[in-house]
Amino acid sequence: MLSWMRRLAVRYDVPVRDLLRGAGTRRRISSSRTIATRLRNQPGLVARLGLTAEQTKPFIKVQPLTAATTNYSATFGHSLPSQPQFRYCPYCLAEADPWWPDHWHSPLSWICPTHHIYLLNACPACGQPPHGQFAWIGHVIELHRCPSRRPTTPRAGHQRSHEWCNADLTTAPTTTAAPAGVAGQQLLHDWANDPPTAPVTVAGLDVTHRIAFQALVELIDAGTPGVDLLDLADDPAEMGPALADAAHVLSAADLSSAADRATMLTYDGPHAPVRPTSRLTNHRYSPLLAAIQLAGIRDHLPTADQMMFRTVHHAPRYPATHLHDPQQIRQLRLPEHNPRLPEPTPAWIPQTIWPLCVPEPLLGCTNHALRDSLLAMALVKIGNHEQWMKICQHLRLPATHPNRIGTYLRYAQARGTWPAIHTALDSLITRLQHHPPPIDYQQRRMTGRNINLLTEAVQVGRRQHPTDTGLRTLTRQFWERFTAGDIAYGPEALRLDPDTPSYADYRRLNPLRHADLFHSAHQYLLAIHMAEGPLIWTPEQSR
Repeated sequence: MLSWMRRLAVRYDVPVRDLLRGAGTRRRISSSRTIATRLRNQPGLVARLGLTAEQTKPFIKVQPLTAATTNYSATFGHSLPSQPQFRYCPYCLAEADPWWPDHWHSPLSWICPTHHIYLLNACPACGQPPHGQFAWIGHVIELHRCPSRRPTTPRAGHQRSHEWCNADLTTAPTTTAAPAGVAGQQLLHDWANDPPTAPVTVAGLDVTHRIAFQALVELIDAGTPGVDLLDLADDPAEMGPALADAAHVLSAADLSSAADRATMLTYDGPHAPVRPTSRLTNHRYSPLLAAIQLAGIRDHLPTADQMMFRTVHHAPRYPATHLHDPQQIRQLRLPEHNPRLPEPTPAWIPQTIWPLCVPEPLLGCTNHALRDSLLAMALVKIGNHEQWMKICQHLRLPATHPNRIGTYLRYAQARGTWPAIHTALDSLITRLQHHPPPIDYQQRRMTGRNINLLTEAVQVGRRQHPTDTGLRTLTRQFWERFTAGDIAYGPEALRLDPDTPSYADYRRLNPLRHADLFHSAHQYLLAIHMAEGPLIWTPEQSR
């Protein structure tokens, strides 16, 4: 668009500002973006300039690299430069029919893909960035000349004067880029030009062009600490090594090879951190770089981190946080993570894990109440960044459980059963993502704290199905079925110490003999809108 307007001005020897005024625009024009907006939204203005709307589409549409850069900055929370600066290639401007391509305005354009030289960001004569000032709109000048005014130093008693530079930009000295840097720049253009959701294989993973583009930019940023990639004032020649290194990482055949090459990624850095966990909840990160980073260290991570990052999968991932809204989750998850599936939530998980979800021989703990509650905690931890204490609060478990879960996980590691347990838990979470429970266990646990309500429901069922079993025992059994918990961790008024004979006697009772009574009690809670879903539910077993 800028090239076309300047050509039009040279052809008629009329400044761009006057051309637009003559075509009918009256409001003040303050930037190149304003010109594009006017032409896009005012077909009559385009017609008076002698073109059809179809002819102007190539000039006013957003170019792919610009669109990809804008999407990157929005996704990762960066700010784009507001100044209308351009970089340029002297060789391109020296051609018979020169023009200023839109990608020269992108801060991610450092190397000319045609002439393989570093782009320049300043005039060799005046030192000003081309089109850094909007004064060119009132000046008729050939496209290969600097459209800026020369900077001057005001003297006492004299009016400030700014002469036009008019320097020949084709005479600026150039620096040839290394082939590896050229390849990196070309990769940026290729991934920006293709549709954002189109598939591409990078480091052995099937990703989208959008994810690949953003990972490449993040790697370049990691390789240039202290440099703002989105600042057009930075010297493009400084980006050559980082471009080459980033392309080298993403050209690896698999995740392990890419992890070996990605030496610019640090475990506590700003691009693909592993520690501290607080970083993961306050920023957005590339899912491809996360997979590369975690693939190289998955076997050395603590068990809690293995669950959080879901390292049993070929491509590990970061846990979902409040930053992952439904629109962005598709950009922050790899296609193989199936981003359309809901993210796991503690509301899916009962206080004690469902029976037979993990093969019994792997577990090796005789205290079933403790073991099943610890497994429920581990299940919540899959893909979850929260600390153990917070998970205990979700499940209404004792404050001693954060210490006990660590002991149990070390015990499983010592027995050599931890990898199989981890795989079984992650497989269960995946099944729950495909078929979420029809019960909100979080809500059930809250309702279960109301002992009077549960007792009232049991009494309703007892009137319909008389029994000689005590009311307190029936309420305990109903609480366990309603919340899918263990009475050892129930409300204080119902709780039984698992180390006492009373708990052992209670466990010998068969709650199935009161199934009709509990069904009636559940129907009562449904009728007064204190419960939703079936009374009990178990996930399908894996095949």
